[in-house]
Amino acid sequence: MKALKQLFSLQAIWYLAFAALFSYVVPIIFAVAGTNDVLRIEFILFLINVAYAVLVGIIIGKKDQTIIFTIFFPLLFQISYSSFFGGFSSYVRYFGPVYLLMTLLAYGASKD
Repeated sequence: MKALKQLFSLQAIWYLAFAALFSYVVPIIFAVAGTNDVLRIEFILFLINVAYAVLVGIIIGKKDQTIIFTIFFPLLFQISYSSFFGGFSSYVRYFGPVYLLMTLLAYGASKD
């Protein structure tokens, strides 16, 4: 009951909003800035998204929130990046599960 109540709360909207920001807006900013593919891959996939995934896992674990929130970012990442990086046939499809794993590990490490 507690997990369902948290899922339909203002916190869930914030988690979705920030997940959408990192999944949709950040790649658009890098694309508009005219960066090359290597720079986009390095900064977005390996630096920004990894830090965000770990940070979200820690926050969710520390605040003792439902584990369902850990799915928001990797799911939106898979949906959005399929259009930015050439579809699900690309290597980027492997990053969603990696981000989910990182978020879950950070979630578990931050639980008391």
